[in-house]
Amino acid sequence: MEESPLFDVIETPLGVVGFSCRFGGGNAQVKLRVAPIEPDVPADFPPVTLWAAAWHIVAEEPVPEVTLTAALTGIPEDAVGDIDSGERLEAVTFQTADVAVTLGGPDYELVHAYAASRDYLPSRWVDELDEFPVEIAEPARLIWRLPGLKPGESVKLAVAVAWGEPSEYSVSSYAVDSAVDRSADSVYRQLAP
Repeated sequence: MEESPLFDVIETPLGVVGFSCRFGGGNAQVKLRVAPIEPDVPADFPPVTLWAAAWHIVAEEPVPEVTLTAALTGIPEDAVGDIDSGERLEAVTFQTADVAVTLGGPDYELVHAYAASRDYLPSRWVDELDEFPVEIAEPARLIWRLPGLKPGESVKLAVAVAWGEPSEYSVSSYAVDSAVDRSADSVYRQLAP
């Protein structure tokens, strides 16, 4: 059986998306899966390429803070960019005359919902998340500053990157929004080898 290739970055037409995970101390197991996934866009939309990256972190000892970052770097000078956030999505989109690239992940509302549902984040975070907003740093960096973890607690968080021809539909941000709004389990299933 042929093994699926492993990726740690996503190469887009407008630069490379890289990922990082930092702790405020302590130790944890960190897994990052990065791979193309099927976009969920209407049939009458232009074609789009969609990739996702999903972190799975399990604390082995107390971890005071978790910081996850996804950043698009190497953006060409002729690319124009702006914040492209939507419902349950924090995102940035850069485009040229030929291509639009969107990088996005869960916004505060979706992160809070994950904690409240106990699906992907510790439920005790519900009362702590106000102090840990999602940040967008220029030019195209998304940062999730999350509360600490107790031993055995885990975090699942997915981000997505899409690109396609620029259009009135903003198809790349639509694809990212639909990928991020899927359950983390759905993204992990698509990323499984």
